[in-house]
Amino acid sequence: RSAGDGGSGGDPQDNAQNDNNLLGTILRLDIDSATPFAIPPGNPNAGNSVCTQGTGAAPCPEIYAWGLRNPWKFSFDRANGDLWAADVGQVAWEEVNLITLGGNYGWRQREGANCFNPA
Repeated sequence: RSAGDGGSGGDPQDNAQNDNNLLGTILRLDIDSATPFAIPPGNPNAGNSVCTQGTGAAPCPEIYAWGLRNPWKFSFDRANGDLWAADVGQVAWEEVNLITLGGNYGWRQREGANCFNPA
């Protein structure tokens, strides 16, 4: 599952760089072993409490990767299992990212490989 940054243009609340909320992230959940879900033990913050209502006092254990603006499509490479995600740009750059466990993709400080920080 993925979630956009939840903000208006430029992510003024800097949600995508705050791993204490689920905005601007790709989530990894185990839906087979618990109801409604469990946290996979390999997630970066797996020992933390689940982020109730989308926020928490510590980094959310549901997060697999963050720093995304609005990931709208992702897919696994069938040949090697890599996860790739398309992320909507703000002004000039759309992105396709190789998503890695614990990766931070830089939104709002970066838009693709370029600097972006309207504040």
